[in-house]
Amino acid sequence: TLIFETGVVLRGVRIVFSGHNATIRINANSTVRGVFICASNAEILIDSDTKFNKPCQLEASQGRKITLGKECLMANVNFYTKDGVSIYEKENNSLLNPSADIQIGNKVWIAENSIILKGSVIEDQVVVAAGSVVSACITANSIAAGNPATVVRQGITWDEQRL
Repeated sequence: TLIFETGVVLRGVRIVFSGHNATIRINANSTVRGVFICASNAEILIDSDTKFNKPCQLEASQGRKITLGKECLMANVNFYTKDGVSIYEKENNSLLNPSADIQIGNKVWIAENSIILKGSVIEDQVVVAAGSVVSACITANSIAAGNPATVVRQGITWDEQRL
Protein backbone atom coordinates (compact mmCIF):
# COMPACT_ATOMS: atom_id res chain seq x y z
CA THR A 1 0.00 0.00 0.00
CA LEU A 2 1.28 3.45 -0.92
CA ILE A 3 -0.42 6.48 0.67
CA PHE A 4 0.41 10.14 0.02
CA GLU A 5 -1.56 12.91 1.74
CA THR A 6 -2.05 16.37 0.21
CA GLY A 7 0.96 18.57 -0.41
CA VAL A 8 3.53 15.73 -0.49
CA VAL A 9 6.49 16.48 -2.77
CA LEU A 10 8.58 13.64 -4.21
CA ARG A 11 12.01 14.49 -5.63
CA GLY A 12 14.06 11.71 -7.20
CA VAL A 13 12.23 9.03 -5.23
CA ARG A 14 12.53 5.30 -5.89
CA ILE A 15 10.07 3.03 -4.11
CA VAL A 16 10.66 -0.72 -3.86
CA PHE A 17 8.10 -3.15 -2.45
CA SER A 18 9.31 -6.70 -1.94
CA GLY A 19 6.80 -9.21 -0.71
CA HIS A 20 3.25 -8.55 0.46
CA ASN A 21 1.34 -6.44 2.97
CA ALA A 22 3.91 -3.63 3.03
CA THR A 23 2.90 0.01 3.61
CA ILE A 24 4.54 3.34 2.90
CA ARG A 25 2.63 6.40 4.15
CA ILE A 26 3.79 10.00 3.75
CA ASN A 27 1.63 12.58 5.49
CA ALA A 28 0.72 16.12 4.45
CA ASN A 29 3.25 18.70 3.28
CA SER A 30 6.31 16.48 3.51
CA THR A 31 9.13 16.62 0.97
CA VAL A 32 11.08 13.42 0.47
CA ARG A 33 14.03 12.31 -1.67
CA GLY A 34 15.80 9.00 -1.99
CA VAL A 35 15.06 5.29 -1.81
CA PHE A 36 12.28 3.60 0.15
CA ILE A 37 12.53 -0.19 0.47
CA CYS A 38 9.64 -1.92 2.20
CA ALA A 39 9.48 -5.72 2.54
CA SER A 40 6.65 -8.05 3.59
CA ASN A 41 4.62 -6.85 6.58
CA ALA A 42 6.90 -3.84 7.06
CA GLU A 43 5.94 -0.16 7.25
CA ILE A 44 7.49 3.22 6.59
CA LEU A 45 5.51 6.10 8.10
CA ILE A 46 6.52 9.74 7.64
CA ASP A 47 4.44 12.31 9.49
CA SER A 48 3.51 15.77 8.23
CA ASP A 49 5.88 18.64 7.42
CA THR A 50 9.00 16.46 7.39
CA LYS A 51 11.72 17.39 4.87
CA PHE A 52 14.57 15.48 3.29
CA ASN A 53 17.01 18.13 2.02
CA LYS A 54 19.10 15.44 0.30
CA PRO A 55 18.29 11.83 -0.64
CA CYS A 56 17.81 9.40 2.24
CA GLN A 57 17.49 5.63 2.25
CA LEU A 58 14.88 3.88 4.39
CA GLU A 59 14.87 0.06 4.52
CA ALA A 60 12.07 -1.58 6.51
CA SER A 61 12.05 -5.36 6.50
CA GLN A 62 11.21 -8.47 8.52
CA GLY A 63 7.85 -7.02 9.57
CA ARG A 64 9.42 -3.97 11.18
CA LYS A 65 8.46 -0.29 11.10
CA ILE A 66 10.30 2.98 10.53
CA THR A 67 8.37 5.95 11.92
CA LEU A 68 9.44 9.58 11.45
CA GLY A 69 7.57 12.26 13.42
CA LYS A 70 6.30 15.69 12.43
CA GLU A 71 8.54 18.57 11.32
CA CYS A 72 11.71 16.49 11.03
CA LEU A 73 14.65 17.57 8.88
CA MET A 74 17.32 15.30 7.41
CA ALA A 75 19.86 14.97 4.62
CA ASN A 76 21.56 11.84 3.29
CA VAL A 77 20.51 9.67 6.24
CA ASN A 78 20.26 5.87 6.06
CA PHE A 79 17.74 3.89 8.15
CA TYR A 80 17.98 0.09 8.59
CA THR A 81 15.62 -2.12 10.62
CA LYS A 82 17.97 -5.10 10.28
CA ASP A 83 21.66 -5.86 9.91
CA GLY A 84 23.11 -6.86 6.55
CA VAL A 85 23.62 -10.47 7.70
CA SER A 86 22.05 -12.68 10.33
CA ILE A 87 24.31 -13.86 13.15
CA TYR A 88 23.49 -17.06 15.05
CA GLU A 89 24.70 -18.69 18.23
CA LYS A 90 26.71 -21.68 17.00
CA GLU A 91 25.66 -23.98 19.81
CA ASN A 92 21.86 -23.65 19.57
CA ASN A 93 21.35 -21.73 16.30
CA SER A 94 19.48 -18.87 18.04
CA LEU A 95 19.48 -15.49 16.27
CA LEU A 96 21.78 -12.99 17.99
CA ASN A 97 20.91 -9.87 16.01
CA PRO A 98 17.13 -9.71 15.47
CA SER A 99 15.57 -6.86 13.52
CA ALA A 100 13.82 -4.02 15.38
CA ASP A 101 11.67 -0.95 14.73
CA ILE A 102 13.06 2.57 14.41
CA GLN A 103 11.14 5.41 16.09
CA ILE A 104 11.95 9.07 15.39
CA GLY A 105 10.04 11.70 17.39
CA ASN A 106 8.76 15.11 16.36
CA LYS A 107 11.03 17.96 15.30
CA VAL A 108 14.19 15.88 14.99
CA TRP A 109 17.09 17.17 12.88
CA ILE A 110 19.37 14.40 11.64
CA ALA A 111 22.38 15.94 9.94
CA GLU A 112 24.16 14.70 6.85
CA ASN A 113 25.67 11.23 6.47
CA SER A 114 24.18 9.80 9.65
CA ILE A 115 23.05 6.19 10.02
CA ILE A 116 20.06 5.12 12.12
CA LEU A 117 20.20 1.44 13.04
CA LYS A 118 17.57 -1.07 14.16
CA GLY A 119 16.08 -0.47 17.58
CA SER A 120 16.94 3.22 17.62
CA VAL A 121 14.60 5.61 19.39
CA ILE A 122 15.17 9.32 18.96
CA GLU A 123 12.83 11.37 21.12
CA ASP A 124 11.37 14.83 20.32
CA GLN A 125 13.49 17.95 19.70
CA VAL A 126 16.78 16.15 19.11
CA VAL A 127 19.70 17.14 16.88
CA VAL A 128 21.90 14.32 15.59
CA ALA A 129 25.29 15.60 14.43
CA ALA A 130 26.62 14.87 10.95
CA GLY A 131 28.18 11.45 10.48
CA SER A 132 26.68 9.96 13.64
CA VAL A 133 25.61 6.34 14.03
CA VAL A 134 22.55 5.94 16.25
CA SER A 135 21.91 2.50 17.71
CA ALA A 136 20.08 3.22 20.98
CA CYS A 137 17.79 5.79 22.62
CA ILE A 138 18.56 9.50 22.37
CA THR A 139 16.61 11.50 24.96
CA ALA A 140 14.46 14.53 24.14
CA ASN A 141 15.87 18.04 23.83
CA SER A 142 19.44 16.93 23.31
CA ILE A 143 22.29 16.87 20.81
CA ALA A 144 23.84 13.50 20.02
CA ALA A 145 27.08 12.89 18.15
CA GLY A 146 29.58 10.17 17.37
CA ASN A 147 29.81 6.47 16.62
CA PRO A 148 28.01 5.23 18.55
CA ALA A 149 26.02 8.43 19.03
CA THR A 150 25.85 9.67 22.61
CA VAL A 151 24.24 12.73 24.13
CA VAL A 152 26.75 15.59 24.20
CA ARG A 153 24.38 18.37 25.30
CA GLN A 154 20.95 18.51 26.92
CA GLY A 155 18.27 21.16 27.32
CA ILE A 156 18.21 22.33 23.69
CA THR A 157 15.63 23.17 21.07
CA TRP A 158 16.13 24.10 17.43
CA ASP A 159 14.39 26.16 14.76
CA GLU A 160 14.87 25.71 11.03
CA GLN A 161 13.76 29.31 10.45
CA ARG A 162 16.90 30.65 12.21
CA LEU A 163 19.34 28.61 10.11
